[in-house]
Amino acid sequence: MERVLEVIRNKNEDLEARSRRNNIHVIGLPETTDMGHMEEFVEGMLSDLFAGELSRLLVVQRAHRSLGPRPPHCTPLRPIIARLLNYCDRDTILQLARERRPVMYKNSELNFFQDYTPGVQGAWCSFLPIKRMLGQAGVRFALLYPAKLRVRHEGKLLFFTDPKLAAKFAKRVPKRLEVAGPGVS
Repeated sequence: MERVLEVIRNKNEDLEARSRRNNIHVIGLPETTDMGHMEEFVEGMLSDLFAGELSRLLVVQRAHRSLGPRPPHCTPLRPIIARLLNYCDRDTILQLARERRPVMYKNSELNFFQDYTPGVQGAWCSFLPIKRMLGQAGVRFALLYPAKLRVRHEGKLLFFTDPKLAAKFAKRVPKRLEVAGPGVS
């Protein structure tokens, strides 16, 4: 029964991940922004931000703020979740947003992210302390979907799916020497 339950969990996670493939999260737009119909607003905003760089007409199928009450002033904003018709548009928007950082829209700095399932987000969060340690040591790394840490160290390419093993490795890597004074290399 446990094996069957694990198979069903994996299938459910896969189905949910596939259903989110065309989604993006937009974080940073104030709650007070007059949006009218959210789909039309997001289409217009994305077209304004990335005019001429999207190869076809951008179509937003659905868009809404994340669930929950409007947060009080001076607290994190609820993200906008938008489902695009084409996943290629999602990839293009995410790439352009990375290249143009920071992305500004009406005096607000926006951040764009893929929409991952809670299971994937939890697995990624388990690698956060390891990523900090590797970054401090000057080691190149990437976090791959669904939750695999790729590390390039001393000419070798290493992969970790277990955060505990990754943490043991990160602790053995010597820290990079800090140079006194900003801008000195």
